[in-house]
Amino acid sequence: MPNHQSRLSGVTELIGAKLPAARWFAGRNREATVTGLTALPALTPDLPVVSLEIAEVRYADDPDAMDHYLVPLCYRAPADPAGPGLGIAEHPRLGPVGVHDATADPYAADVLLDLVASDRELVSHGASLRSHLVDGSALRPGLPGRRFGGEQSNTSLMFGDVAMLKFFRRLEAGDNLDIEVHRALGGGPAAGRIATLFGWLDASWIDRDGTIHEADLAMFVEQLPHAVDGWDFALDCLRRGEDFSAYAGSLGRALREVHDGLLGLGGASVRDGVEEAAAMRTRLGTAVAEVDQLSALHGALDSRLSVLEPLDYPAQRVHGDFHLGQVLMVGRDPATRSWRIIDFEGEPLKSFAERRTPDTVWRDVAGMLRSLDYAGAYAIRHEQTDSAFAQEWVSRAREAFVAAYSEDGLDSDQQRILRAYLIDKAVYECRYEARHRPEWLPIPLAALAALAGTDDTFDGGRK
Repeated sequence: MPNHQSRLSGVTELIGAKLPAARWFAGRNREATVTGLTALPALTPDLPVVSLEIAEVRYADDPDAMDHYLVPLCYRAPADPAGPGLGIAEHPRLGPVGVHDATADPYAADVLLDLVASDRELVSHGASLRSHLVDGSALRPGLPGRRFGGEQSNTSLMFGDVAMLKFFRRLEAGDNLDIEVHRALGGGPAAGRIATLFGWLDASWIDRDGTIHEADLAMFVEQLPHAVDGWDFALDCLRRGEDFSAYAGSLGRALREVHDGLLGLGGASVRDGVEEAAAMRTRLGTAVAEVDQLSALHGALDSRLSVLEPLDYPAQRVHGDFHLGQVLMVGRDPATRSWRIIDFEGEPLKSFAERRTPDTVWRDVAGMLRSLDYAGAYAIRHEQTDSAFAQEWVSRAREAFVAAYSEDGLDSDQQRILRAYLIDKAVYECRYEARHRPEWLPIPLAALAALAGTDDTFDGGRK
């Protein structure tokens, strides 16, 4: 066997070369360096060694900033039939090893299932790894594990048709929002609107500077049967010419139930209309400077946002990033299938502190209304759906969603608040589309043109 000692990079260097290219790495547009790799207690004593490790990442444009990323690894012998994996590297204890992504390794999946299906703590060299089992009634040994390929900011392992283990890649200090919400809602009236929480993993470790860190690493939840992504479900209805209003109404009721449950998580507070209007106007001004087509609408939209100033309105914990991609239609029987709401981590571009700050429920409502508008526009542009049908489909769906969510209808203040949040959301969409998908820019521009009108009656940003 060749002598690797003189030419192999270390595991930290290998991960440092691979991590910036990962789909889930949030700093892809920045010059990032992995400055350290901390191994949590190993899950197996001998090769193959399964190890959950924490990568410390720093950035050239902000030397004081530091992120931590979870990197699940499986170390194998360099000549293992499984191949080299991510590459061959020198491990400080194991010597030359093949470094594998544990989320794509069948052996590692078995080891991880054994860990999350137990209540135990592993401790080694000042680091600890803890599994917390809430409900193991549906679990059984030997559930086959496979990596789910449809996510970006996180990575999930599916175990049979029973459970899902979602790894949080970019770690947040303290309690993870998604786990926090599932724990709070489980067992309450809104429990049927979310997946059952089976358990979670958390850890503590000491970095090179001697700082102690604690974070949740993963959540273990029910795998929802025959689940279809809300975006795909909506587009399928559009393709088949099926009205969506009944589904939109049930989705509005589901969101209301979840909001009622979230009210108990942190309680209620008040949103200052003056401050919120000022923040929205600032975002609008920034967007106008970037998107020339917004200039003609600037004055009218600014005036629309001013209606928030005399209003103080309730705030609480909300979903924070609500759209059709954050809901699942579960079940095959049209008579019994229902919506589940997922991914309560909030808007990924916001700081963790901002995501925990109480917000208005109308931000979630506006997010779904804009998502429905996008579904209709996408169907027209890419599915050759009749334009008149798609626009009517969107209008009916929006009206049904709001009617079901509000129960008694919107009063005049709520209409004005919702319109302001629809404007704010569409302004964000304009900036995003101008930067990344210019061909999609007409979608939020058309919505803003409608929202800039003088009619106060709710129309959902109709095109």
